[in-house]
Order: sequence, then structure tokens, then C-alpha cells
Amino acid sequence: MVSSISPVAFGGDVVEVVNGDTNGDGERDISDATYYLRWLFRGGPDPVAIICPEDLGAMVTELEGALSAANDALAAVSSENETLAGQAAGLEAELVAANDSLVVATTANSVKDEEIAALQAELAAANASLVECEAGLPEPEPEPEPEPEPDPGN
Repeated sequence: MVSSISPVAFGGDVVEVVNGDTNGDGERDISDATYYLRWLFRGGPDPVAIICPEDLGAMVTELEGALSAANDALAAVSSENETLAGQAAGLEAELVAANDSLVVATTANSVKDEEIAALQAELAAANASLVECEAGLPEPEPEPEPEPEPDPGN
């Protein structure tokens, strides 16, 4: 709380004046409100001045500058947030499409796996038939070697 030493509004001794003490008696109480209302409607001595530090204007200017900088930063972040939200929506759509493609590819792979299993079964059956056929064939006889032809000059 800011306070200062000031003469009482009615004259007399010096007392400590506190903001809100309009009659200057050193206390903040109901008598301050009645003093202020009496002054407003009937006139009389002015209420005790509000105690303000002299450098308050500089502080207000500094705070206004800080508020302006904060508002600028908020606007930049809000703009960036909107941009990122748009990018996120696009990426989410791409993710949904990729998941759909993954489901299609997984289904296609399952079908191909079934086809491969069926072909392997057919190959195994064909190999078994081949082995059975080869086991039932007689050994082939070797072909005779051709006889040499006589020389025409002999």
C-alpha cells in the first residue's frame, strides 16, 4: 500500500494519508465515503489527493509496450497455429488414405498367400507323380555305337 505524509484536509496536524482516505484523518472507514458524498453534493474542501508515484507514466508506457509485443506474438502464434492446423488436417487425410491402402494391400497379400499355397500343393503333387513315373520305367538300353564307314580309297 502506498502512503505519504500530508496535511489533513481540515488543517491541523500532519498524519499519514492512505489512498482511499478522502477526509485525511489517517483511517479508511465509512467516514471517508460520507465525506466524499458531502463534497460531491454540498461542496467544501477537496478530498485528499490520491498518492501516485511520479514515474507511473513511464511504467504505463512500458506496460503498453509489453502488451503490444505480447499481442503481436499472440497474433503470430495464432497465425502459425492456423497454418499447422491446416497441415495437420491434410496429413490426417493422407494417413486415412494410407491406412485404406494398407488394408487393400493386406487383403491382396492374403489372397496371393492362398494362391501360393495352392500352387505349392500342385507342385508337390506333380513332383510326387514324376517320382512315381520315373520309378516305374525300365532302365533305358544304351544305344549301340554306329559302325565306322569304310574308306573309299581302300
